[in-house]
Amino acid sequence: MRSLSATFFFALLLFLWSNTDLRAVDPCDTLSRDDRRAMAVEWIDQLSRNGMVIVLESNRRQIEHLENILEDAGEREDRRTRQDRERLEEIQTLTRERSLSLVRAFEKHFDFADVYYTWDFNLPHLRNNPDTALLLDNQLEYSPEIRLKNTDEVFFMVSGSVPRSRGSGLDAFMIRNLEYRYLCPPFPYYLARNNNWFLNALASIFFPDAYGERSHERVAELFQERLKNFKDSSIYEELSSD
Repeated sequence: MRSLSATFFFALLLFLWSNTDLRAVDPCDTLSRDDRRAMAVEWIDQLSRNGMVIVLESNRRQIEHLENILEDAGEREDRRTRQDRERLEEIQTLTRERSLSLVRAFEKHFDFADVYYTWDFNLPHLRNNPDTALLLDNQLEYSPEIRLKNTDEVFFMVSGSVPRSRGSGLDAFMIRNLEYRYLCPPFPYYLARNNNWFLNALASIFFPDAYGERSHERVAELFQERLKNFKDSSIYEELSSD
């Protein structure tokens, strides 16, 4: 029995070890506190001067998958085909509505820096060549007239998970640089997507909607507030070269 228990214990440890980021060293941990503070001040200046590209979620894989199914179906009109067509239209409509909602929110509530927009599937091309015409206007149309101010200092707001090496792993909107690296605190580099504070989590036990996603307007407001507060902070005042 003891041997079986020990085997189970070590198997559990191996599972937990292989499914966490504990082995990964966070690049920010290799920097001194003073270095992180100085870099944060440099980043906030670069972002405020040159702007930020908001990467919109396209749901491209789902859309292309359904389009391929419908193409293979040809002229066939059965129940499954109608369901696939309805699902495709639903995803396309929802994708556009959510993207326009994010655009409108940042137009209304964010003026800390200029904001640009692109689809997520364009991100690799835009990072390799920030001068290409892959930016969108506020109607989600490609606009060759829109140009980044500085193609060497580009920041992106993307959706993803905060690294578990930073003690989080939660779904968030995050700011990354041209090398697509996570930025380091004290720079306010992320904002949780959900209203995941204690009372909301507690209320969601009885009211699941209480733990819902933040509104896009609130996302824009909070990024505006946090970036501005950092630029008004004593850290910025102490280290800024202005």
